[in-house]
Amino acid sequence: MPTDQDIMKRCELLKGKPYIFGYEVDLDDPFPEAADCSELVQWACHQEGVDPEMPDGAIYQYRHCRNHDALIPIPLAIKTAGALLFRISPAGNHVAVSKGDGTTIEARGKDYGIGNFSATKGRSWTAAALIPGVDYGGD
Repeated sequence: MPTDQDIMKRCELLKGKPYIFGYEVDLDDPFPEAADCSELVQWACHQEGVDPEMPDGAIYQYRHCRNHDALIPIPLAIKTAGALLFRISPAGNHVAVSKGDGTTIEARGKDYGIGNFSATKGRSWTAAALIPGVDYGGD
């Protein structure tokens, strides 16, 4: 079973790549050229063999986690490596992967690309979850 560390390390492989909204990667490509927020999560989960399969789209990823009873409090997610942080709103949806140390690895937007960012400063998360099919048992 893939671990929280596997997911984070896989996402880190795309650090520095551009964010392109709606970009569809070949999930089997070991090093895609770009991603958007949910595609980064879906790709990392696919690459690591997460079962059940993670869907595309932040709202669908949130619902997937909710349907698997994997929602957790936002403050806990910020402290949990590999947890997902969601912003679900009429203005747009977003997902990031918590690194457990107050930062994220995420495809944040076209002005930011894929990288590490604060999980708290200027952020307004609305939900958080563990990824179903990922082992959060520790290092």
